[in-house]
Amino acid sequence: MNYREIKPCDSLKKYVKCYYIFESLSDVPYEDKAFATGCIEIMFNIGSGRWQTIVDGKFVITPQVELWGQIIRPLTFRSLGKNTMLGIRFFPHTAACFINDKIELFNDHVTDLNAVAGNNMQILHARLMETTSLNKRIEIIEAYLLQRLSNCQPKFSKIDLVADVMSEMKQNAVSSTNFLMACLRKFLFVVKVKKIVSLL
Repeated sequence: MNYREIKPCDSLKKYVKCYYIFESLSDVPYEDKAFATGCIEIMFNIGSGRWQTIVDGKFVITPQVELWGQIIRPLTFRSLGKNTMLGIRFFPHTAACFINDKIELFNDHVTDLNAVAGNNMQILHARLMETTSLNKRIEIIEAYLLQRLSNCQPKFSKIDLVADVMSEMKQNAVSSTNFLMACLRKFLFVVKVKKIVSLL
């Protein structure tokens, strides 16, 4: 099993935490759990294998283009066959630039992104399947993301506000010696983020 992370271009560093490639070279099934990271991810199945997640106590096959919402509870998944998955990991506050629905609708499960994003996502997946070059695949993804960003200018001020609040909270938590004040700041931050994200 190989796992590698790739940094985004400068124009997307504010929105994309990283891209990643997961390759399973064995046919032996592999099972694991995903734990809370706060990040929202898109995964493209570009190999011959399949992924499964547990839904209502049973393993079900995931779609070819997966949207992983924020994982609040552990989510069990299984890899079947020789898998190659190419992923995009967004920051918790930036996925709204690329997904039109409310983010909380996708928490704790895997969604078929083709059903959410429609024809554009199917075309993107098809283009990724046409090449075997990882660099070329990243170029294709970044061109798509940059195009999406150009279409969501009104959301930028809200996204920037969340980023500023997060930065301020981080600085205050480091300099603060009062544990109670740090907890209060954290609580107010969560309330503020929920209000902002609900407006996106």
